[in-house]
Amino acid sequence: LFFYLKKIQAIAFFKDGTSYLDTRTLKTYENLLNNGSFFRIHKSHLINLEYLKELLKENGSQAIMKDGASIPVSRDKLPGFLKKIQSH
Repeated sequence: LFFYLKKIQAIAFFKDGTSYLDTRTLKTYENLLNNGSFFRIHKSHLINLEYLKELLKENGSQAIMKDGASIPVSRDKLPGFLKKIQSH
């Protein structure tokens, strides 16, 4: 569903509610999951676009996932993210 970077650990959150803690970087996961379904929306977040419900652009952009999670989208990543979701 999505990945979150906390200090030097990546936490993967799955749609069944489970999570997995790993010491690999988000960049590693970004390279492993380079199939078009994942996008790095923030320096600390990599999401699966298949589980994106909506994008809110109020008070800073937020990606709302199908499980209700609200994930910040950085200003630097927003233009590429908009382009990606329009073509996805």
